[in-house]
Order: sequence, then structure tokens, then C-alpha cells
Amino acid sequence: MLDISLEIVRTVILFFLLLWLWKQGKAHISQSNRGWNFLLSGFALLLFGSVLDITDNFDSLNWLIIVGDTEVEAILEKLVGFLGGFLLLAIGLVLWIPTVQRLSEEIEQHKKTTAKLQKRTQELQVQQSELEALLSTVEQANNAKSQFLSSMSHELRTPMNSVLGFSELLATDANHPLTEEQLESLKQIKESGHQLLHLINDMLDLAKIESGHIEVHITSVNVNELLTQTCELMEPQAENQSIILENTLSDNDLELAINTDQAKIQQVLLNFVSNAIKYNQEKGTVTLSCNKTADSRIRISVTDTGQGIPEQHLPALFEPFNRLGQESSAIQGTGIGLTICQQLVERLGGEIGAYQNENGEGMTFWIEFNAA
Repeated sequence: MLDISLEIVRTVILFFLLLWLWKQGKAHISQSNRGWNFLLSGFALLLFGSVLDITDNFDSLNWLIIVGDTEVEAILEKLVGFLGGFLLLAIGLVLWIPTVQRLSEEIEQHKKTTAKLQKRTQELQVQQSELEALLSTVEQANNAKSQFLSSMSHELRTPMNSVLGFSELLATDANHPLTEEQLESLKQIKESGHQLLHLINDMLDLAKIESGHIEVHITSVNVNELLTQTCELMEPQAENQSIILENTLSDNDLELAINTDQAKIQQVLLNFVSNAIKYNQEKGTVTLSCNKTADSRIRISVTDTGQGIPEQHLPALFEPFNRLGQESSAIQGTGIGLTICQQLVERLGGEIGAYQNENGEGMTFWIEFNAA
């Protein structure tokens, strides 16, 4: 009776094991290779042999399964079940072991890769912390620089205005007229003073922009009025250098308007036109124009007929204190005007750029803003 119970337990175990293997093979298609199929077939034959063992103890069942067989044939059937099952299991293991080894190697490689990724992640976190600390230090240094420039600019303005004021008084004092030589020297003092005051004002503007203390007042600005005012303000400088100043805005564009800060955009255009006059050829032309872009933005352009800027200097066009090869020329300048223009335009939500004219004569500087 004990043998029968053990055989039944063995059969039940084999049945559930076979069922589990079948479900695993179905769930994991990649495992359903030849080795897996041999294992499944081997367990099926073992189950068949185990069932035949149980039927030996029950005549009714034995008659149903091995009807018509001799006793020798019945023994052979059970041997085929057990021996065939073990043989298929052996073949399945031989075929399946390389797959298991490959999977084991892949798992080990995955572990190594994961470890490397974790190590690299930790290194990146350390680098990020160092960069954040460095960025904080740079920002503090930049703020300190901006505050210093702002303070120094204010401190220098007062004595410089005094120098210019007394220079003007000396030149117009009827009671103490100056000689021609003295007037020429006084003219040099005034020109140098105005140049220095212009530099101080530029430094103050740059410090305000970099420190974020610049105030912005966005309104709807009529482009025609903006260009007209710019031409009127720059006309004396243009006439003094025999430059023709043109506003080519057509009648169809008289109502064009942009959303921006009028005073600051006026400052940008004045800088563009001033540079176009200074670096132009004798009896050259400076043209102010306006047009709509493909994406319905409004572009204002200032074009000159000068020598232009060498192509190798164009990438550094908006770098501060870079005069783009004009350091030794007789033309006065500080090299920060375009930097201020760029930061003002970007602060106002616009775009700024420049390019060499197609005919090789001069440059075109432009700004773009959304239409009002």
C-alpha cells in the first residue's frame, strides 16, 4: 500500500511539474527552444511511465491501458516511459545548459554595467555639485563686479561733468579770451572729456543690465516715428562726415508698430547709425529700413556702404571690449556699444544680428520684434 501511495505522489508531482514547465515555456517564448522542448517531452514520458506503474496495482485500469499486450510488452512500455523520459531529460539538459550559461553571463554583464552606471552617476553628481558651487561663486563675482562698475561710474560722472562744464565756461568767457592755441587745447580737453563720459555711461548701462536692475516699460511703438526720430537725432553727425542718411519706410508701412521699450530701442538704433556713420566711406550712405519677416515679425535694419567687417571677426561681433581689429584706427570707440545693444534687445524679448552685404560693401545690422 505504501508503494502505491509513493507512486501516486510521484505521479502527481510529475504532473504539476510538467504543467508548470509547459506554462513557463508558453509565457517565455525565448525559452521554448529545442532544449526546453526535450525537457518537456522527457517529463511527459516519465509521467506516462509513472501512470503505468499505478495501473499495475488496479486490474480494471491495467486492462484499459495495456489491453491486448503480453506481460513482456507491458514491461517494455513502462521501460520506454522511464528510459525514454530520462534520455530526453538528458538531451534537454545538454541543449539547455549553454542557454543557461549565456543567460548567466548576460546577467553578470548587466550587473557590471549597472555598477559602472551607478559609479558614473555618483561621479556626475559630484561634478554637478562642484559646478553649482562654481556657478554660485561666478555669479557672486559678477554681481560684485557690476556693483563696483555702477558705483565707480556714478563717482566718475560728477568730476567729469565738472571738467566739461568749466571747459565750456573757459571757451565762452568774454572777459578772458583765449588764444588760438589755448582754444585748440581746450577743444581736445572737451572731446576727450565727452569720450570719457560716453565710456562711463556705457559702463553704467552695462552694469545695470548685467545686475538686472534695468527698468523696462513695454508700449506699442510706431516704427515710422522711431526711424524718423533716429534720423533727426543723427543728421548733424551724418552731415559733419558727409554721409547721406536715408529712411526708406514706404507709405504702406507707416502704421507698423512693435511692442517694446521705445527709449531703449532708440538707444540701440542710435548706436547702429552712429557706427554706420563712423565706419562708412566718404560720401557714403546709411539706410534705415523696415520689413515684415516670414513669421510676421517686424525687422528694422541699418545698412551702410563702408568697408564692412572681416569674416573672421563676425563671431566676436557682440563681445565686450572687442573692436574687431579697429583698435589702432583713428576712429574712437570703446567696444561695448554692440554688447549693450545685444543685451538690451534680448532683455526686451527681441532678436539681434548682422551680416555682410551681398555686394561686399558695408554691413547690415538688424533687430526683430513681434508686431503690436
